[in-house]
Amino acid sequence: MSTSETNRRLRIAGKKGARVGTPVFLPSKEVAEYFDNKGYKLLASPRLFPGQKLMVASQGSDATLYLAYYGEGDEVGYHHFEHDASNPGNWSVTVPELAGPIFEIGFLFEKDATIDVDFIKWEGAPNVVFERAQHKGSMWRRAWVNAVDHLPPWYPNEMFRLVQNEGLGMLSQGTKEWMDYEVSGDVQPHLVTRAGIAARVQGLSRFYALFVTQDQKLQLVKKVHQETVLAEAPFAWELGEQINLTLRVAGNEITGSVNGAERVSAQDDALSAGAIGLLVDAGRTSTSRVEVKALS
Repeated sequence: MSTSETNRRLRIAGKKGARVGTPVFLPSKEVAEYFDNKGYKLLASPRLFPGQKLMVASQGSDATLYLAYYGEGDEVGYHHFEHDASNPGNWSVTVPELAGPIFEIGFLFEKDATIDVDFIKWEGAPNVVFERAQHKGSMWRRAWVNAVDHLPPWYPNEMFRLVQNEGLGMLSQGTKEWMDYEVSGDVQPHLVTRAGIAARVQGLSRFYALFVTQDQKLQLVKKVHQETVLAEAPFAWELGEQINLTLRVAGNEITGSVNGAERVSAQDDALSAGAIGLLVDAGRTSTSRVEVKALS
C-alpha cells in the first residue's frame, strides 16, 4: 500500500483472492482474549452499524467492497457489495442487517490488480436491534462497553442483567456521530434507586437519560458532569415489572415515552450526538431488547 503525494489517494496492490481491510471493532476474538488474560479487558464499541449510509470512492473495478462480521459462534462472516456497472469502484449503500457486530471493512481482489481509494466514510444514526444472540459466541456481548459492577453471563429471557453496588453504572454502544434518533428498551428494575436508558452518551458523565426512580417518578435527566433533571412526572411501578422506555433526541428536542405514550419532554442543546446506553443506579435491573431508529 502507498499514498500518492499528488492526490492523497491510497494505492492498494493485491493478489487475486486477497482481502485488504481496516478494523472498525475488535479485530479478532483472540485479540480480545489476549487482553482478558493480561487482566486488562479491552473495551470497544463497533464504529459501523446496520442502517447507516456507507460511501466509498475508488479508482478501479477489480476489487469488491466487503464487510466482515462476527456470526454464529463468533465465526467470521462476509457481506459483499456488488459493483454498480455505471460507476464501478464506487458505492453509496445502506449497511444491511447482519448476524453480529461488524469488525472490518475492506476490499476483496477479484484478480491481481491495483486500486486507488479516495475515501471510505459513513454517516447517520443506525437502524438496529440489539438482543441476546442465540448461540454461544461472545463478540456480540463485547460490543457493549461495560461500566457496571457485575454483569452476570446468563439468565433466561434476558439480554443483560445489570448490577451496581453503589452509584451509577452503564452499558453503552455506539459512536459520537449518532445525532438524531430514538432508542427504545425494556427495563425490569429490582430493588434499585433508578433504572433507565440513555442517549447521546459521550461517557459516564455526559448523556441524556430517561429514568424510572425508586420514589415512583419518571425523570428526564441531563448529565454534563453535574446532573440536572430536565422534566419529571409521577409514575407508579412495581418491582420486577417490565417497563418499555423510549428516549427520542431530535436537535434540541428531547422526549421520553413509557409503553408508547409520551410522558416528559424538554429542550436542551448541551449534547448534540453520542451513543446509547443502559443505566442502573445502586441496585439491579435487566433488559432483553434495545432498538435504535434513525430520525433522518
